[in-house]
Amino acid sequence: GHTEQLLLIFKSHPAFASLYQAVSDLLPLAPKNDDRLLKIVIFFARYFILDVQQFIPEPHYFSSDHYPGNPKVVAALRPIVTDWLGQHNRTSLNQHYFFLFCSHIEQWLRNTLAPLQVTLITSDAINDQLIREYLDNYLSSETISFSTYYLLADDIYKIKQASPDLVITHQDLIPFVKKELAQGSYVTHFDYVNPHEHLNRIQHKILCLQEEHYQQHIAQHFL
Repeated sequence: GHTEQLLLIFKSHPAFASLYQAVSDLLPLAPKNDDRLLKIVIFFARYFILDVQQFIPEPHYFSSDHYPGNPKVVAALRPIVTDWLGQHNRTSLNQHYFFLFCSHIEQWLRNTLAPLQVTLITSDAINDQLIREYLDNYLSSETISFSTYYLLADDIYKIKQASPDLVITHQDLIPFVKKELAQGSYVTHFDYVNPHEHLNRIQHKILCLQEEHYQQHIAQHFL
């Protein structure tokens, strides 16, 4: 289709290929020929490739003068982009437009992370269904891998090998789970006294854990 032809045209353009290669080499776990990454770099590079950077829209795309994301990503991308512009006689870099590029790259990096491992230990099938449906409604299944172990029916000691990031169980079981099954995991509880509040708290913790994983990922790969 039209999109595939456009991608091929840009991929074969020497100026674009040099930027795409430099960005790909920088990014950890970048799959080869990742169309999402390709489109992000095309979106950024197109004005410079076509020598129409004066038509880059004013900062309504990215209105802040300050970049709110991870400064390591900005620090890593800036010399790559600056060198590339210099090699192709494009001297000015629109700061807001560059920040938008960094923001796109960060979102792509978040999307490449392994799913968070969430485990429920319960004796209640309704409990399982309720939590699973809530997580499906509010969080992407691509970012969470959800598993359930039923007490007295499943071998709960397999949880030790699985090393989940988050374990949800009954409050009375938390000391046992922390000691015997999931020493390195965050363990929390769920009950029906105020289910919506518990589910909101679990959702918030999942988002916090995902952010922790992302920041660890950046700290490890962007020195």
